[in-house]
Amino acid sequence: MGKKKNEQKTTNLSVSVEFENGLHPAKASVKQNGDFIFFDENGNEIKPSRMKREMHHDRMKGPKIRTSQVLEHGKGAISGLQPLAEYDVIFAIDTNTADVSGKRVSVAGFMPFSLVPADEGYTIKNHENQVQIYEFEGAPRKPELLAIWKLVLDLTKHGGIGLGSRVAIVTDTELGSLDDLNAREKPIYANHFLPEGFTLLYASSDTGWEVLNKFIRICDKAAEHTIKERRAGDSPEAPFVPLEDISSVKVRVGHRNAVLTVENSTVADTMLRPGQMVSLHGLQKKPKLL
Repeated sequence: MGKKKNEQKTTNLSVSVEFENGLHPAKASVKQNGDFIFFDENGNEIKPSRMKREMHHDRMKGPKIRTSQVLEHGKGAISGLQPLAEYDVIFAIDTNTADVSGKRVSVAGFMPFSLVPADEGYTIKNHENQVQIYEFEGAPRKPELLAIWKLVLDLTKHGGIGLGSRVAIVTDTELGSLDDLNAREKPIYANHFLPEGFTLLYASSDTGWEVLNKFIRICDKAAEHTIKERRAGDSPEAPFVPLEDISSVKVRVGHRNAVLTVENSTVADTMLRPGQMVSLHGLQKKPKLL
């Protein structure tokens, strides 16, 4: 079977770097482990306040982003795996919406995993062997963000996620708003903001072959298959109940019966390949107005 058309295109890497007001980088280099390091005009090393890594391929209407993630402490920019390994747990979640028996239903598939450092790179630890499912009725807008909020709600109130935990949630929606959502400058849903300790990452479900792309595709397919089952009349006995904190929306929780296993759990650090382009964008952090 041949590759998809967009998979034949060269995948390029872009890294955006933000510095505190007053810091002016004059030189950058890359360590053997994939970390970027920056120096001022006097040769002193300076550290960015924030970095973002994006993998993309070119297309006529502009770059197609495959993955986008915040880099804590500016580490691991080349592969993106080291920053992922610093999270306690990563949840991939994808939501599909369709009409089922005359009702507008949104189905989200989600599953947790983590990356553990290993001799040859990183080992994928699959926390569950089934994709969990949320089914929503009555979602008035942006069901993808509603599903993320429901996941956050379950994790913070019922899932044992406490203070100091670091949780990443991978989504394929709201790419242009992720910075504001992560900065708690824009609510996730209604008047609810992302709690401290949570970070949203982006991964496309229709292109890209990094770890995040693969997990988001699993969730996408689980949501799609659930919708097909509902249309075929296969419905669980569990009823829809009002969503906690947003009672106008009803939700039902379940899981896919298919058992998932990771055949090759070791992933190696990505290395730059011939022809691959790396672009570095520097931004100066703007002071906030009081």
